[in-house]
Amino acid sequence: MTVQDDSREKELIELFNLERPANSTRSGTDAILTLNQLKIPFELKSTTKNSVTTVRDFGPEHIKKWNRKHWLFSFYEKGGNIMSG
Repeated sequence: MTVQDDSREKELIELFNLERPANSTRSGTDAILTLNQLKIPFELKSTTKNSVTTVRDFGPEHIKKWNRKHWLFSFYEKGGNIMSG
């Protein structure tokens, strides 16, 4: 069963006091941390498995896109609603 990650992204944004960028798109920055007027971009990844995947067609464009982003990974129980310890 595939679990949508929208609610998990919202949970991470709230948990880590991040904000969703204005006019956010599926392929853009997932979240931003504002720290001392500095905007720090984040890529959020969540999974219900023991590993995290990025994209199907990984290549140079993805490296370029993710070059300056921080990553935040979260692992959830099989149903996708409860973060695992």
